[in-house]
Amino acid sequence: MAAALFAALAGTSAAAEPGSPDALATALAQVPQSAFQEAKTGPVRFVDLDVVQRLTGKPPARDNLGRVLLAQGIAPLMSLAMAEGDTWQKDAGIAPDQLAYVAGFGMAPAEFSLWGLRSEADAKTLQAALSERGFTQRSGILANGEDNAMDLKARAPGNPWRGPMGRTAAVAFQGNTVIQGPAAGAVRALRSPRHTAAEGPAIVAVEGAASAGGDIVQALVYGPALGLAPAVDPAILRGKTPAAAREAVAAAMGQNTTGVPPYGAAALADLQGPEGAALAISLAYEDCDTAQSAATIAADLWKTEDAAAQGVTATTHASAEACAAVVHIPAGPGEPNAANPVFQKALAQFYRRNLTATRIGAAP
Repeated sequence: MAAALFAALAGTSAAAEPGSPDALATALAQVPQSAFQEAKTGPVRFVDLDVVQRLTGKPPARDNLGRVLLAQGIAPLMSLAMAEGDTWQKDAGIAPDQLAYVAGFGMAPAEFSLWGLRSEADAKTLQAALSERGFTQRSGILANGEDNAMDLKARAPGNPWRGPMGRTAAVAFQGNTVIQGPAAGAVRALRSPRHTAAEGPAIVAVEGAASAGGDIVQALVYGPALGLAPAVDPAILRGKTPAAAREAVAAAMGQNTTGVPPYGAAALADLQGPEGAALAISLAYEDCDTAQSAATIAADLWKTEDAAAQGVTATTHASAEACAAVVHIPAGPGEPNAANPVFQKALAQFYRRNLTATRIGAAP
């Protein structure tokens, strides 16, 4: 699987297999590794619209996005959820079914969106369409106004290039990926980041989530800074070995604080398989002994929080020079356009900073 993932990053414009980790890996190739080092940058959010379309039998639209819980901060998806009729296509410059996946990272006002189009031909079509929608060239970047500007008179919730606050957009094209952000310089830098999330532990966590089986409908990927208790300074983990990081956590939180060992990255994935929906929690480690211990701890912590959980498994997935701790939690059959309840539960806990299954602790 690792070979397939890294092949997806080699610049090909071929569409990734729906539900596979390749599309998510391609998105991570545009995310700087530094995004995983600070809690203030938030997680990477990803939605595979090919899978959503396959589940609902319809192109993405506001009426068939009931499964999607990660639209916040992803401009094309937020606007699609608010647009009526065919107005989104008129404003965006492409049809909704030309989107294979979308992703986003950063926190307002420095939010970035990734549009994964089906082909470079679709990207060229969009590039031409933007010139007819108020965008002009600025050193290889298209922009519809000054950097970081906001005009409430121009606000349009269903328009991905303006949104509910009337913010301007800067846009870059990289193969069949469209990068949208608030400023031309920042977007330009994302075309070829020096070190990307696809080169680090995030890809190990993604591989682990995919190994749980089923299609990845949507996923949240984040660094260890978001696995610490809110009162703990993420700086205690920087530049430390796993053993030293554990000692630092113990000093900051107390020796008796239960939690998983410090990890390089985490992924929460909403999966859809033959037996229904499920949640995969995947944590990236340097070795499988630590990963297995972490998987067992994480599974036990989940079952402590959710006594009704059935069929929870704790396994590992080895990749080149790394290993993922993988917890699989079935949700059972459900409506294709309804939220996955276990993924929804994990997401709610994550955003309240109390997802204990991925909380870094000082003791098992």
